[in-house]
Amino acid sequence: MNKIFIILLISMLFILFSYQQQSVDEDYSDYSNDPIVEIIKPSFQGTWTDSCDTCYGGKLYICSSLVNDDNEDGIFETIEGSYSEIGRLVGSVHYDFNKNVSVAEGIWSEAGFNDYTTGGFHFELGDTNGIAIFEGYWWYDDQECLKNEWNADRIKNVRPLNNTQCKIVSIEESSTIDGVWRRTNPSNENIVDSFSICLEDTEYGRFFTMSYNIGEIQGFSYGQVTDDLNVAKGSYYTSDFNQGILYIWVNFDGDVRISMWDVENIAAVTNNGFNTQPHLVINLIRTILSDSSRSECLDNKELVQIDWNGVFSDNVFGEGRFYICSEGVIAQGVYSEFGYIHGIIDSSGTTIRGNWHDSGARFQDQGNFVIHLDFEGFFFEGEWDVDGIDSKIPWVEIMLDESNFYSDQCYWLYNPSRGAVAETDLNGRFLIGPQKSDHLDMCLYQNGTAEGSYFNNGVEGYIRGTWDEDGQTVQAFYFEDDPSYSEYFITDNRTDIRGIEIQRNTNKNSLTRFTWKFKDAGSFFFVYCEDDETINLESSNGHDVSTLSRELLVISASNCQRNKHLYRNLKDDDDYYLIIDSSATSLNITITLIFAFLSFLFFYI
Repeated sequence: MNKIFIILLISMLFILFSYQQQSVDEDYSDYSNDPIVEIIKPSFQGTWTDSCDTCYGGKLYICSSLVNDDNEDGIFETIEGSYSEIGRLVGSVHYDFNKNVSVAEGIWSEAGFNDYTTGGFHFELGDTNGIAIFEGYWWYDDQECLKNEWNADRIKNVRPLNNTQCKIVSIEESSTIDGVWRRTNPSNENIVDSFSICLEDTEYGRFFTMSYNIGEIQGFSYGQVTDDLNVAKGSYYTSDFNQGILYIWVNFDGDVRISMWDVENIAAVTNNGFNTQPHLVINLIRTILSDSSRSECLDNKELVQIDWNGVFSDNVFGEGRFYICSEGVIAQGVYSEFGYIHGIIDSSGTTIRGNWHDSGARFQDQGNFVIHLDFEGFFFEGEWDVDGIDSKIPWVEIMLDESNFYSDQCYWLYNPSRGAVAETDLNGRFLIGPQKSDHLDMCLYQNGTAEGSYFNNGVEGYIRGTWDEDGQTVQAFYFEDDPSYSEYFITDNRTDIRGIEIQRNTNKNSLTRFTWKFKDAGSFFFVYCEDDETINLESSNGHDVSTLSRELLVISASNCQRNKHLYRNLKDDDDYYLIIDSSATSLNITITLIFAFLSFLFFYI
């Protein structure tokens, strides 16, 4: 009897399993022959809108696959997708039993040898009035706590017709982007368009160079490569004076696809750019399996002027950015909005020698440097030192953005000529707050020191530091009495806020001020996020960049010293050992007196 019962139970389970398997096969008959395997439900697979506030206006294609990981998670779903022919995403799916939803998480990347083209995403599958949706967010690589909304509606719930729409990349070890690739020109079948791509594997990262011709147009491209060497993103320049951004990937069939956009920077693509800005996708077939020769890949390099203009990493001080700009032989730059450089470019165009200044006015907050640009502009190497100390410290930073799109972040000085008297300096009165009475009075003294006093929306402040660059820059400490910041140092029934700052004369009639609210200037380290949810307050709330308009060109020393009572003698504190002489005379006043004396001699002698 027991044997009969067991046989009947097994038979019923077999019939039930066969019925469920048949249902799965029927639901996905449109792509049952696809080699990428069947789909777990509910799935993110399908065609979606790409029309959120930060999207590009085209379509988002997502393809799902099953992966069997015997060692860890068993069978699970992965996704690959592309959106608006400008970006690609890769991730995995899991089920959140607390929320009762399917969740996709992974990484995205977009076209361009530009900053802010990689990051992560989090999608949650849902339903609105019978229409499948996902709701989620995206972030940049180093800014996971700063989330941006990414929502979409599903247009079709079947797998996109071909894997190319999803930008499914070949997983073959030999499927790298390097080599010679060709296609028949679509406008003239007698012309063959050719693309030579080389990989540049350096100790600081992986990069590529590419020379190509499309018909009679020649082009050069360079940029960054993923660790798998089968995806790249870069910028291109052409012989007909166009420039743009591109995305390269080795397709699942072993051929190469290149998506090209005629824009200087990914940030110039609007949220409806797919429908309004020119772009195209090129399909190529590999004709030479071995690596292209480096000379072939650099044939058209003269089409781009590889120079110092761009955005570099700032690993010395954390996750900030180092913006460098050049004009003739002059180079200027600002790193992490904490310090700046001024330098001279040598005749080769690849070396800058100059000086650097950090916020604050300690002896160790300035020094000299020399840096050398890589041949293709992918990174620079060099060294820096501190004034009065012989030891040299290596300095290496990676190029994050080769375009001039962020040149305003260099905060170029109003008069860039070194060694010449600037037309204006930072002496004077500047409007600092919302009220007419909210002003900053700054005095620069003949011995290289500077001080200032301000009143800003009910808060008194005092600035003490040094000046440089013909009086166009100031490095200083500031002191405030602001009871709203009770977490700072309480002394004598008042709140002392101690901070560091730099000032730059970026316009004849304005001053740009960078301030950081913390005590230890020697341990500065810039990070956006404490963790994936928490913004780093020291790098956000404790930091400000403001531009102050000038009201007066000349101000008396007594105005600059009116809040000097906020300053405490901190010469025993290494972090506040100031280079200050309080008996200094105002540079502006001194120059005025000299001019008056010379005028007297001219008219009366």
